[in-house]
Parts: sequence; structure tokens; C-alpha cells
Amino acid sequence: MTESDFLVSLFGPFAPTFTPLEARLVAQALSRLPPAAPRLTFELAFDAVLLRSHAGGGQYAAIAEAQARLTQPLPYQTLALDHRRTEHLVLFASLRVDEGTERISGEFNPRLGARWRQLTGELTAAELEALLPLRGANRPRPS
Repeated sequence: MTESDFLVSLFGPFAPTFTPLEARLVAQALSRLPPAAPRLTFELAFDAVLLRSHAGGGQYAAIAEAQARLTQPLPYQTLALDHRRTEHLVLFASLRVDEGTERISGEFNPRLGARWRQLTGELTAAELEALLPLRGANRPRPS
């Protein structure tokens, strides 16, 4: 299975394109999942996800913007009895950003638990971080 196949298996053919900060947040959060734990919870510091371009006073704003985008439901279409049906999927059950402690914590959507675990078993955090922002010709097209 190729890296692009992983994204399609996780998100379907309408996979979102992540910004570099969003990709780092997801990759770092996945890398901190406790092995074989029943819940997909994580906690990390702002410093684990901030890019050099976010140094200074805009740290919280940049992370809050990433939080807002990452918690939006992702629409996708399925077919049921020859009728198209639009459904929505969320990546996180919860995603909290605490400016006072400079911590990010949350829980990945447990419905995607097996796929999240598959990603962490097959790709390193650095590989996943590089893969999530891919666009255009590097990403499989919907059929």
C-alpha cells in the first residue's frame, strides 16, 4: 500500500489538504498515542507543533486557527440503494488548546481508531507530516 493509499483509506477520495501546521499537529498527536490504549488521547506542548514562522506573539492564534480547521466535519458521499448520500466525518472527538499552559490535548475520533493505529504503525511522524499537506498531482483524484 502506498502513502497515498493510506490517505485514501483514512479519508476517502475527498481527503482534505492540511496546512503545514495542521499536518504537524496531527502527526505529533498521533506519535503520542499510547500503544494499545483503548482511547486515542494525546497531549502535547505548543513547541511540539509550532513552525519557525509562528515564533513570537502569534503562536496561540496560529494554533487556534489550526484547531478550528481540524475540527470541521469532512463531507463525503456514499451510495445507498442507488442514491447518493452526503455524510460528514470528524477527525477528532475533542481538541483543546490551552493558551495559559501552552498545551494541546484531545482525542481522535474512535470510529477511525483502526485507521489511526494503522497510520502510526506504518509511517513515522516525519513521514506523516510530509504526506498530509500533499496537493494536486501528488494526491489521488476522486473517481
